[in-house]
Amino acid sequence: MLTSKIKNLIIYILLFVNLFLIALLASDWLQTRRAERTVLAAVKTILTDSGITMAQPRLPAHDSVKGYTVSRSLEQEEAFAEALLGRLSAQEAQSGNIMYYRGERGEAIFRGTGDFEVLLSERPIQIGKDTVDTARSLLRKTGLKGRFAPELSTASGGTYTTVVMVCEFEGLPVVNGKIEFTFTSDALVMIVGTRLLDLQREDPSFRPLDSATLLTRFLGIVNRNGYVCNELREICPVYLYTPDASGGGKLTPVWRIDTDAGTFYLNMTTGEEQPVM
Repeated sequence: MLTSKIKNLIIYILLFVNLFLIALLASDWLQTRRAERTVLAAVKTILTDSGITMAQPRLPAHDSVKGYTVSRSLEQEEAFAEALLGRLSAQEAQSGNIMYYRGERGEAIFRGTGDFEVLLSERPIQIGKDTVDTARSLLRKTGLKGRFAPELSTASGGTYTTVVMVCEFEGLPVVNGKIEFTFTSDALVMIVGTRLLDLQREDPSFRPLDSATLLTRFLGIVNRNGYVCNELREICPVYLYTPDASGGGKLTPVWRIDTDAGTFYLNMTTGEEQPVM
């Protein structure tokens, strides 16, 4: 009987502790949402005072976005080249951190910065369902993830003769990581672009500014440069790839800000406008 009472007491204590923890989590969540609403209201006031309306109901969260360093792996690069060229018959290191590859379908040059050119001169790849599907399937074969960018691609007679895919990392586009596939009437003949390098490591130095500070910096850019901006349509995080000469670089999260005056890219650690090519 005593043992049964002790067990019931322990169950009640555990239940109380769980309820207490749930209450703490709920309180923390409510405080976070309240703080977000306060920041958003302050931001909208700042924008309104500058004659800018904001359509987006919430500002993007920072906690899930991280910076990364990237580096080259010749072993993985070789596998990438083989996915495009077929079985390799030759490879050669050249000056300037360049690798040359020859395969069944043609030849390629890969640079340490991630830039590459592939010429399918021996055996062009035949078009499957359509040119976009062919490019998407081949990109998947290399191990890269990407999304089709129709605004950057070229169409003729209802068919895309050049297909541009924008690389993705952690579900976000790498805005300057573009790969262009060039087609003839029946085959893929050339691929050029900048690939995502092989090894990615989290960058501990990445420290984003808070949303209010970033928007204040953005307003400073607008006023300083005399941009006529009346509507802020969307803010979303994207990655910007910055290569270095040693065969690596950084993936830095930036804010892409779409407005009626154009698209701006804002460095999340400095609040400075970031040029994107």
